[in-house]
Order: sequence, then structure tokens, then C-alpha cells
Amino acid sequence: MGPRFRGDDAAAVGRGPSVASAKPRAAADFYQGKTLRIVISTGVAGGFGEYARLLSEHIGRHIAGRPHVIVQSMPGAGGLLAANYLYASAPQDGTTIGIINSTVPFAPLWGSKGARFDTLKFNWLGTLDRAEGVCTLWHTSPVKTWSRHAGRRSSRSGASARARRWSSTRRCSTSCSRPGSR
Repeated sequence: MGPRFRGDDAAAVGRGPSVASAKPRAAADFYQGKTLRIVISTGVAGGFGEYARLLSEHIGRHIAGRPHVIVQSMPGAGGLLAANYLYASAPQDGTTIGIINSTVPFAPLWGSKGARFDTLKFNWLGTLDRAEGVCTLWHTSPVKTWSRHAGRRSSRSGASARARRWSSTRRCSTSCSRPGSR
């Protein structure tokens, strides 16, 4: 089964062997003297930078071999630059992990031409936070009730049926649904 991405703001992903999947002695030999790189899909200021710096201060002590840990900022294309790098260019040996926005893995489903990765080939390692979604409507909007909003279809032209299934309206409806309304 592939990775599951929820409405979390920051998801840690990687390709190649999982840091936790190696045998302790083999992992210690492998990571000894190596550098673990945490790639973030944003600039250095802000939440993802803070998450990455906090993680980098502590994760090395919990990996056999105690690798040195650095943070690399790779902003661009709403996070696609970092995701494309993690997928196609980063070492796939467990020495590079990424912190990307939770919407980035859906880019191929939305038909984004900039997404050059297969979401199901990423390894989801964990989530650094949990953010609840909030939907708001302006008072002049034709939508006046939640049930009317939840029933609207995406007007995104040219999107495939699969991409429409994950439209922003659907994601908003799913992440903002009231208890018991699913």
C-alpha cells in the first residue's frame, strides 16, 4: 500500500531505504560519518524552516551511526521543485529526506505539468504537525449554507475525472467536514 497524505501542513518524505528499516549494526556502519540532508520546499524563514531546524537538532541522535544533519531550503513552484529533486536527483540511499507541503503529492492528480514524480513511490516517514482546515465564504457568495457548498463541483477546466475527485472543493469539504457528516 502506498503512502497516505492527510491535510497536514508538513509531511516528511523520502525515497530509497527508510532510515528505520535498516538493521542497527548495518545502519550504524552506513550512517557513521555521513550527512543526513533535510530538504524543505520553502524558504528558510517560516514554519517549515523551523520544523526542519528543530528536527535536525534531534534526529541524528536517534539514528544509529549518529549522522551529521543539515537543512537545505529548496523553494520554488509551490514545493514542486523540492519534490521533483527528491524524486529524480536526490540520493536514494536514506541520506536525504524532505519536508514538503501536504498538497504537493496531489499535483500529479491535478494534472500539474510541473510535477515530475510518482507520488506512490515516495516513502511517507511521518508528520510534524496537524493543521485543521477551515473554509470560509464571503457574504456576497451565492453559497449560503454548508450543504450547498459541499455539493458544488469543481469548475476546473480540462481536469481529468481523477483530478476533479481531488479538487480544492472536495479537499475542503473533506478536511472541514463536521463530526458525523462524512
